[in-house]
Amino acid sequence: MDQSDIILKSLRVPHLYYTLGGEHHFDPASEQRLIGELTSLRADKSGGLIEWYRHEFKNARLRPELVNSLFVADRIFDGFFRKNNFADSVCQRANKWRYIFACALIRAKNKTAFAGRLLKTIDLFLQRQIGVSISAGSSRNPFFRTDETMDAVFFSEELFNEDKLACLFQTLKQDLERQDARRRKSVSRLLESEAGLARAGYAADFSQRIVAEVFQGRALPELIETFLIKDWMPAIKRWVSLGAGKSDEESFRSLTQSLGVCFACAPGKMLSSKNNRSFMLVAPTLIDSLDQIFSTRNSITKEIHNRLGEMQNMIIQLLQNVTVETRDFSGVPDSGRDSQCDQPLSSKLELAMNDERWFVDMETDARFQIAGIVTMTNQLLLINSLGAKIQLVSAAQANERYDKGLWKFLPGYVSLQSIFDETIRGLFKVSETQLKQRKNALEKAKSEVLAMRKARQEADQKAKETAEMLRAKAEKEQSEERERLRLEQEAYFLDQLEKVTLGAWIEYEREGKKEKGKLAVKTASTQKWIFVDRYGLNRFEIIKSDLLTQLIEGQARILNAGTAFDESLERTVSRIRMSKT
Repeated sequence: MDQSDIILKSLRVPHLYYTLGGEHHFDPASEQRLIGELTSLRADKSGGLIEWYRHEFKNARLRPELVNSLFVADRIFDGFFRKNNFADSVCQRANKWRYIFACALIRAKNKTAFAGRLLKTIDLFLQRQIGVSISAGSSRNPFFRTDETMDAVFFSEELFNEDKLACLFQTLKQDLERQDARRRKSVSRLLESEAGLARAGYAADFSQRIVAEVFQGRALPELIETFLIKDWMPAIKRWVSLGAGKSDEESFRSLTQSLGVCFACAPGKMLSSKNNRSFMLVAPTLIDSLDQIFSTRNSITKEIHNRLGEMQNMIIQLLQNVTVETRDFSGVPDSGRDSQCDQPLSSKLELAMNDERWFVDMETDARFQIAGIVTMTNQLLLINSLGAKIQLVSAAQANERYDKGLWKFLPGYVSLQSIFDETIRGLFKVSETQLKQRKNALEKAKSEVLAMRKARQEADQKAKETAEMLRAKAEKEQSEERERLRLEQEAYFLDQLEKVTLGAWIEYEREGKKEKGKLAVKTASTQKWIFVDRYGLNRFEIIKSDLLTQLIEGQARILNAGTAFDESLERTVSRIRMSKT
């Protein structure tokens, strides 16, 4: 018997109703109804099994295996949902499987092995659902399709077919792997798209920034401003968008600075080469360098070529110490780029991104992952469980939200199988302890019964001995009393006999018959008394002691103590006396 069987049969949970008195004490109809409903509850269930049992069955007494199956399933799934922070909608959909698990514990023969296969299948699906949040109108979500596939087997007899359950596991595995592949591909394309958009934004920002760094707040000729706005900044934006590297960006920055050296001055002043020592260093080669970079990148146009020629003429004028009219630089539009865009992502968030950890936004309750960092803008791409974009946030914003507790890590998935193993180990120890306690209590009760039986036997024996002593004492007393009475009677009748004289009439028993006789002779030597009737006939001899016995026993009585003989009887008595002498 495995540990699960031992727990289900021997565990006793306080406040639950058990049938412990044999099969005739439980309600078979309630048990059949309970098992039937466990296998048909396909609707989403929000409560626990014990709560449902108490509500639906009014605490009907069931066999321990059934009650404990409900309790164990509740304990496992409650712990599972507590340790895994699923969205409420996911918990509600998955909660129905606790009912199926309870049914499996009741019906399966090898409970531990079967539970392992069932929970392994559920784990395969739910470990991917930490970040899922199901809305009311999201019936096309893959979650529902997979859920229905599982229910088709779970809520049928196929659940108890090992081959069918193994087939379901393989089907789910392949389907989920395809979903994962589609999601990874979608996220990859999304990152590429965002990288492209970010590069374009970065390019626009870079072109505006390097021009603003040099010309913002200064004055320059109208021709130069036109070149910067219409030719130079659009060209830099295009080149950076197409993949210009950092060295190219430095070249663009250097040429922009050279333009500033040659053509920028303080506001309200005329442009002149006087007192500009750097002018002579860059002016001779500036236009050639610009023409070369436009030509090399196939960006030269007739309009640009003409404008570069006019700029060359302006440099010649400046070399000839001719002043050129200027106007204040109108500036470049604000790119709107975050001033903190270069702040690095915190190490915790970076580690979470690499580990594909899930977050929850405490303000919106949205669940998301950090898919990656858009390098050009240092922005984080946030995605949902389907791999769709939620939003882009800068590293600075992400750090701030995490530090303020607005973003929280969702705990990693804790499997049903591990919770099942942990629960079974814990309950098995409890069950063993309870079995020992019940065994000890039974042995104690047996010992107490034996002690009570022994005490009762000893008491009975003592009472018997006491009664025997009392009976013996009573018998002795009665015997002594009888003996006393006998002695008294004997003394009394002996005294009476001593008073009897010849001629006394005595009634005695002779051969079982009563007779009356007159004492004729008393012999001292033999203690023999001789009686005759009134005619001197019917002679009867008896020993004095025998006569005494008859007197005591009431067989004889003294009618008178002695009377004289008449003449004829006297002669008869004399003859008897003479014959005795």
